[in-house]
Amino acid sequence: MKTTVGALKSALSKVQKAVHTSFVTLQGTASALTIHASNGPQGCAKATVAVEDGGDFIALVDGNRLSAVLGGADVSQDCLIKASKDAVRLRFGQANIRFPVSDEEPTLLEDSRWKGATPIGQKVGGAALKAAFERVTPFAARGDVRYFLNGVLMTVRDGRLTLVTTDGFRLARLKTEIAVTDVPDSIIPISIADALGSVLDGASEVQIVTVGDSDSRGVGFRSDNFEVMCPVI
Repeated sequence: MKTTVGALKSALSKVQKAVHTSFVTLQGTASALTIHASNGPQGCAKATVAVEDGGDFIALVDGNRLSAVLGGADVSQDCLIKASKDAVRLRFGQANIRFPVSDEEPTLLEDSRWKGATPIGQKVGGAALKAAFERVTPFAARGDVRYFLNGVLMTVRDGRLTLVTTDGFRLARLKTEIAVTDVPDSIIPISIADALGSVLDGASEVQIVTVGDSDSRGVGFRSDNFEVMCPVI
């Protein structure tokens, strides 16, 4: 299959920012390559890239090594991807690099996980959601033993999505113009909030949903080429 170094690098960066894990799963189809990342306590994410001459395969590879290889490459170069049972091979420019396929079970953010999801409002502009998270995440704690501070509280005030963060000393509250329904207050991990603030496409539309019940509830964010689902703190 064929794509560009830039498209592959962008998709990989999105999922690695959302979910901190060493390995990623590459899933190929006739028209797309999807990169999945999963970390049970943190959540899961996927980003999709359009390809030419694609084929069906699923392979778990070292995402950190893949990121390092793509890091200094010219983003405009064509990138050829070929998968076999034991390895995935990338070719671009003068590079021809083999990535062994891990024996561990690949983890996919499958569409079935979105079944039963409840939208909390209409789709919202990626630019508006991106700007909202960028404004409040600097005030959140990171690595605090008070785990509930290491996130962003999503709540509803007067029918509008309101975001709240604190590090125990400072507190930020932002009432957005994003119309949402009345849903239970949810604290999402700061890693997910940071990713939403940095990788959302301003031109895209995002659907925010809640999934699961009170004992295992989660929040999902879904656009055309990027999806993330996370448990609430």
